[in-house]
Amino acid sequence: MTFGDGFRLVIGLFLTAGALWVLFSRLDPIWNGPPALMTALLVVIAVGLVLTASAFWPLGRPADLPTVTTRAPTPERGRGDVLRGIGRVVLAVLAVGIIVVLARLRP
Repeated sequence: MTFGDGFRLVIGLFLTAGALWVLFSRLDPIWNGPPALMTALLVVIAVGLVLTASAFWPLGRPADLPTVTTRAPTPERGRGDVLRGIGRVVLAVLAVGIIVVLARLRP
Protein backbone atom coordinates (compact mmCIF):
# COMPACT_ATOMS: atom_id res chain seq x y z
CA MET A 1 0.00 0.00 0.00
CA THR A 2 1.46 3.33 -1.06
CA PHE A 3 1.30 6.57 0.88
CA GLY A 4 -1.52 7.81 -1.36
CA ASP A 5 -3.54 4.65 -0.74
CA GLY A 6 -3.04 5.00 3.00
CA PHE A 7 -4.06 8.64 2.86
CA ARG A 8 -7.27 7.78 0.97
CA LEU A 9 -7.97 5.04 3.50
CA VAL A 10 -7.57 7.37 6.49
CA ILE A 11 -9.68 10.16 4.95
CA GLY A 12 -12.36 7.69 3.83
CA LEU A 13 -12.61 6.05 7.24
CA PHE A 14 -12.68 9.46 8.93
CA LEU A 15 -15.52 10.69 6.71
CA THR A 16 -17.50 7.48 7.10
CA ALA A 17 -17.05 7.23 10.87
CA GLY A 18 -17.69 10.94 11.43
CA ALA A 19 -20.88 11.00 9.37
CA LEU A 20 -22.13 7.81 11.01
CA TRP A 21 -21.43 9.34 14.44
CA VAL A 22 -23.42 12.45 13.51
CA LEU A 23 -26.23 10.30 12.14
CA PHE A 24 -26.55 7.90 15.07
CA SER A 25 -25.97 10.44 17.83
CA ARG A 26 -29.22 12.23 16.97
CA LEU A 27 -31.02 9.68 14.81
CA ASP A 28 -34.63 10.52 15.72
CA PRO A 29 -34.46 14.31 15.10
CA ILE A 30 -32.42 13.79 11.92
CA TRP A 31 -34.83 11.15 10.64
CA ASN A 32 -37.88 13.35 11.29
CA GLY A 33 -36.22 16.63 10.35
CA PRO A 34 -35.53 18.25 7.00
CA PRO A 35 -34.33 15.85 4.30
CA ALA A 36 -31.32 17.99 3.37
CA LEU A 37 -29.30 16.97 6.43
CA MET A 38 -30.03 13.26 5.91
CA THR A 39 -29.07 13.60 2.25
CA ALA A 40 -25.82 15.39 3.13
CA LEU A 41 -24.95 12.68 5.66
CA LEU A 42 -25.64 9.90 3.16
CA VAL A 43 -23.51 11.64 0.51
CA VAL A 44 -20.60 12.04 2.94
CA ILE A 45 -20.90 8.37 3.95
CA ALA A 46 -20.91 7.34 0.28
CA VAL A 47 -17.83 9.47 -0.48
CA GLY A 48 -16.06 7.97 2.52
CA LEU A 49 -16.88 4.43 1.39
CA VAL A 50 -15.67 5.15 -2.14
CA LEU A 51 -12.39 6.56 -0.82
CA THR A 52 -11.95 3.54 1.45
CA ALA A 53 -12.66 1.12 -1.39
CA SER A 54 -10.31 2.95 -3.76
CA ALA A 55 -7.50 2.56 -1.23
CA PHE A 56 -7.85 -1.22 -1.46
CA TRP A 57 -8.29 -1.33 -5.27
CA PRO A 58 -4.60 -1.93 -6.12
CA LEU A 59 -4.40 -4.79 -3.61
CA GLY A 60 -7.22 -6.77 -5.22
CA ARG A 61 -6.18 -6.43 -8.86
CA PRO A 62 -4.53 -9.41 -10.51
CA ALA A 63 -0.92 -8.80 -11.50
CA ASP A 64 -1.52 -9.76 -15.12
CA LEU A 65 -4.43 -7.34 -15.59
CA PRO A 66 -3.54 -5.04 -18.49
CA THR A 67 -3.60 -1.35 -17.77
CA VAL A 68 -4.19 1.42 -20.25
CA THR A 69 -1.66 3.86 -18.86
CA THR A 70 1.69 3.27 -17.30
CA ARG A 71 3.56 5.88 -15.35
CA ALA A 72 7.08 6.71 -16.31
CA PRO A 73 9.41 6.83 -13.31
CA THR A 74 10.35 10.33 -12.30
CA PRO A 75 14.02 10.66 -11.42
CA GLU A 76 13.68 13.68 -9.14
CA ARG A 77 11.05 15.21 -6.96
CA GLY A 78 9.65 18.34 -8.47
CA ARG A 79 6.75 20.69 -8.50
CA GLY A 80 4.21 17.86 -8.84
CA ASP A 81 5.13 16.44 -5.45
CA VAL A 82 4.67 19.84 -3.81
CA LEU A 83 1.26 20.28 -5.44
CA ARG A 84 0.26 16.75 -4.44
CA GLY A 85 1.24 17.49 -0.83
CA ILE A 86 -0.71 20.75 -0.85
CA GLY A 87 -3.72 18.92 -2.29
CA ARG A 88 -3.56 16.31 0.46
CA VAL A 89 -3.44 18.98 3.15
CA VAL A 90 -6.39 20.79 1.56
CA LEU A 91 -8.36 17.53 1.32
CA ALA A 92 -7.69 16.71 4.98
CA VAL A 93 -8.79 20.19 6.09
CA LEU A 94 -11.95 19.92 3.96
CA ALA A 95 -12.77 16.51 5.42
CA VAL A 96 -12.44 17.83 8.97
CA GLY A 97 -14.45 20.90 8.02
CA ILE A 98 -17.27 18.84 6.54
CA ILE A 99 -17.56 16.69 9.66
CA VAL A 100 -17.47 19.78 11.91
CA VAL A 101 -20.21 21.47 9.86
CA LEU A 102 -22.36 18.34 9.94
CA ALA A 103 -21.85 18.04 13.70
CA ARG A 104 -22.86 21.67 14.21
CA LEU A 105 -26.01 21.18 12.09
CA ARG A 106 -27.26 18.36 14.32
CA PRO A 107 -30.65 19.22 15.81
